[in-house]
Amino acid sequence: MPKARTFTSEEIDRVRNMLKEAPEKPKVPAPLTAREMVTSIKAEINDLQKRGYTFEEIAEMIRSGFNLEHLGASTLKQYLTKKRTTSKAPKTTSSK
Repeated sequence: MPKARTFTSEEIDRVRNMLKEAPEKPKVPAPLTAREMVTSIKAEINDLQKRGYTFEEIAEMIRSGFNLEHLGASTLKQYLTKKRTTSKAPKTTSSK
């Protein structure tokens, strides 16, 4: 059976210093979903609307820019609309 490798304190210090001096690794941004992408360009979409563009025209620009086939005006509106969560109190029936 082979003998286990041993390390001197100088070797350990050398490796420790090498690891400490390693440069920061760049973070790779996570890819966005279509909804997240639309949300991230919301300001630009709003600007186009102010300049008279319709949702269909904007959706067409996005489809051609990203090579998306299924992004329509209704989907674009849906992505830009914040979901409203309303908590309704449960209906109570009065028993008299």
